[in-house]
Amino acid sequence: MIASIRKFIVLAIVLLCTLSMFSQEEYLISQGGTITTCSGVLYDSGGADGNYDNNEDYTITIVSEDSETNIRLFFTEFNFESATFDNLSIYDGESIASPSIIAPSGSTNLLGQEIVASGNSITLVMHTDGSVTYPGFAASISCSYSCQDYEIDIVNTDPEITNLDSMWVDICHVESILMVGNAVFPNNDIVYHQSFENLYYIWQFVTEDYEEIYEGEGLFNPEVVLEQSGGYSVHLTTIDSNGCVEHFDDNLRIRTSLRPDFSEIIIDEGICLGEQLVLNGAFIQYTFNVNPVLGNSYPICFEDVVGVWQSTCFTFYSFAKNAIITSPEDIISVCMNMEHSYMGDLDI
Repeated sequence: MIASIRKFIVLAIVLLCTLSMFSQEEYLISQGGTITTCSGVLYDSGGADGNYDNNEDYTITIVSEDSETNIRLFFTEFNFESATFDNLSIYDGESIASPSIIAPSGSTNLLGQEIVASGNSITLVMHTDGSVTYPGFAASISCSYSCQDYEIDIVNTDPEITNLDSMWVDICHVESILMVGNAVFPNNDIVYHQSFENLYYIWQFVTEDYEEIYEGEGLFNPEVVLEQSGGYSVHLTTIDSNGCVEHFDDNLRIRTSLRPDFSEIIIDEGICLGEQLVLNGAFIQYTFNVNPVLGNSYPICFEDVVGVWQSTCFTFYSFAKNAIITSPEDIISVCMNMEHSYMGDLDI
């Protein structure tokens, strides 16, 4: 009897733990008003399994339980009719008078996106027209502290930089190089703790057609071996314990030599035991050109909404040596691959 009771208690605990893992507070945008929370899931009016309805106009505000934290929404589901007909708008504050974060969005534009408020509140507005309904959205709610600004740098290498003007480090084939990073935390411990040890480091060594990555928590001084010969641009990215990202893209570059070829060494033939052997050392010297890596290409999507201005910034680095832009005339061309639009839509 005692054994049966123990089994029942263990089973009950397992069931309770399992239920608590999968149960989250659920909110519907149709309930409106203000909710105060740092967890749960926000759905459209149809909930987890249904579609939203026609002719909806709902507004809801989410406020963090801790005034020092920021509200975050991660859209695990987002399926609307085109934004011209059904859409969701998001504002950075407690009302629609707050600055807009997301212009009216439809289709699947916010799927997989995370929206972070600048403060402890965020407001969502959902509008639908009189026909055609879709599954809507699901957004996980969480809170986090604001980022504490910090700076990162690459302060040293071993071997050292060969020429400070060109910022090249020259190493032999498969020779290791020690990278030494540094970070400065001017706002440390105001809200959370930052240190070298709890930063996550991502070291990227990039050629025109090849990339090597070293990454890990506390990896501020990795010893790197680059397998392919050639010229590498070095990029460092860090993520602190609060998920705040910093980039360092200076002009530091690494040149690795080609594998030596000693096939021209000449050895005398026909020697006897005890005779002196003369080795004539020789090698074949190769040269190669190193071209700068002209940035990275990545897609940027704009919401297809009529009459709404949208903008974004592209970061371009790794210009050729002494290439300095002083006026628009210095830019020879800008090449883009545009879809579902025409050039009259774009202003650079």
